Amino acid sequence: MEQEQQLLKSKGFQVIRKGGFGRVYEVHKQDLGVVAAKVMEEENFNFREWQEGVKLTQNIQNPFAVQLIESLQTKEYAVIVTEYANLGNLENITTSNKFLPIPVI
Repeated sequence: MEQEQQLLKSKGFQVIRKGGFGRVYEVHKQDLGVVAAKVMEEENFNFREWQEGVKLTQNIQNPFAVQLIESLQTKEYAVIVTEYANLGNLENITTSNKFLPIPVI
């Protein structure tokens, strides 16, 4: 995966988070602006489970949930592209003791 990471970085992708199942990159797409791309090794990705989650949420419009933009799968990797959310995870937000305006909450 090291070679792939170097390729992504050379194309301007910036690592946002690293986890046990993959990495999340900040990506600048000309047509969409900034998006997030989660790249996981195929062996760590359960397509059926992910597909069921998509079915459950596809008709829900919630301003507090990131929207799926696209996904793709290769023999080696699964990539999920979503809206970019720059506030971090919920735990970090709630424990930071920072003031958040009502529209953000």
